[in-house]
Amino acid sequence: MKIPRARLLVAHVLEAETGFREGHPARALPGEPRLAYDPDCTMPTQRRYARAAETVAMPRPEAVRLGLQYLSCRTLLRLSGLSGNSLLLACADGLWTRQLSGHRGITEEVRDGH
Repeated sequence: MKIPRARLLVAHVLEAETGFREGHPARALPGEPRLAYDPDCTMPTQRRYARAAETVAMPRPEAVRLGLQYLSCRTLLRLSGLSGNSLLLACADGLWTRQLSGHRGITEEVRDGH
């Protein structure tokens, strides 16, 4: 994954956690905090739900291009404990998405119907 795309993911996580895309009110970008992310009016869980709802409302091709198609409240919660380079690396390495686990409990005999 390219670093600019990872930085975009980091900005989405930081906005959901702090209300600001740069992660702190002192580094607020123009128009921040947006109403749905204002830390004076919302709790972190509300901001995570708002971020997930925005992602779902986004056209699918755009979400895929930005790497946001799997961004959910659970993903935001998992990433909430990371900061700085750890958060950037998690987004760049694709560690922000849960690995598919499959059905480990199904043996070959069960799969074949024996």
